[in-house]
Amino acid sequence: MRKTRKFAFFSLFFSVLLLCILFFLRTSAEKPEQDFKTGPMPELILSTYQSWVGEEGLGSLVIPVFEKRFQCKIRVMTSPDGGSLLSRLEMDFRRSQSKKPHVVVGIDQYLWPRAQSYSEGWKDWRPFGYSDLTSPYRIDGFLPYSVGTLTFLADSHVLNSRHVPTPHSLLDLLRPELSRQLILEDPRTSTPGLVFILYSFTVLGEAQAFSFWHKLRDQWLTLPQSWDAAYSMFLRQQAPLVWSYFSSQAFHQSQGQAQYQALVFTEGHPIQIEGAFLVRDSWSSMREKELAQKFLEYLLSSEVQGKVPQKNWMFPVRNDVALPSSFQGIPNPLSVPTVSLPLDQKSIQRVLMLWREAVGAGR
Repeated sequence: MRKTRKFAFFSLFFSVLLLCILFFLRTSAEKPEQDFKTGPMPELILSTYQSWVGEEGLGSLVIPVFEKRFQCKIRVMTSPDGGSLLSRLEMDFRRSQSKKPHVVVGIDQYLWPRAQSYSEGWKDWRPFGYSDLTSPYRIDGFLPYSVGTLTFLADSHVLNSRHVPTPHSLLDLLRPELSRQLILEDPRTSTPGLVFILYSFTVLGEAQAFSFWHKLRDQWLTLPQSWDAAYSMFLRQQAPLVWSYFSSQAFHQSQGQAQYQALVFTEGHPIQIEGAFLVRDSWSSMREKELAQKFLEYLLSSEVQGKVPQKNWMFPVRNDVALPSSFQGIPNPLSVPTVSLPLDQKSIQRVLMLWREAVGAGR
């Protein structure tokens, strides 16, 4: 009898113990991944321009999904434009105690020579899918995610109401009828603005370009610091022409606004490749570095690339992404006559110096 009771007691004890073990294993498996990690949820610091994370920007879709998928928090540092966000990064490096971003998003190939010294580079790592990109888009250490062709966008309603002729070349911009009818971006702070002066000096040559800008300073209405500010003024009909992108027409086509037309210039057009990079000496743990690398790979994924046309209003860099109907009739950046612009820092600084002289100090 005692043996039977003893046996029953141990059977009950081991049954309860087994149930406790199974319950522990089940509840442990259901815990989210970060509970297995020591310390708080990791933070990824991202530096970009304001419209990228705006309500209608690509970042408004990318960031929440990435945070949820990789169980992290993204802290965003914004600047008005690509040029100003690079200036901010340079300041961060000058202030040794300043917390640096892990990733910079929104630099193009023309700012890359200036940004390259702050980049971690690829070293022995390559983003997944990077080697499949078309060769013009592959720049070591630079992760491209969108590409566009720059041109002037015209509001035909305003052109017609003001009896302003449509320009078809750079020199057409000097016609008296176009006085105060242009909105450009400041090349010292805006990447599209920088591309425009590089474009003009490449096409016209230094001597003619210097004369061109000396005359053009009386033609533009204003010179805002960013593309956002310039385009906002254009939409308020303050001028009928703005330096923008062919794909800007796609946005307006999606809104049923046929009066906005991208102009084709006889000289050809420059392209802009927008990208991101890892910032050197910015992480305190390998987990932060891995998150930064994952973020770059996510930008190149088909999931994000499929959102580029209608969120960044640029072309995706992957050629296997279907384009929306609003992009029908908009030339692909690799299909239009393009103008190759200088990418070395010395040439870019010389063009900026000549431009300042041509338009006058302080303008």
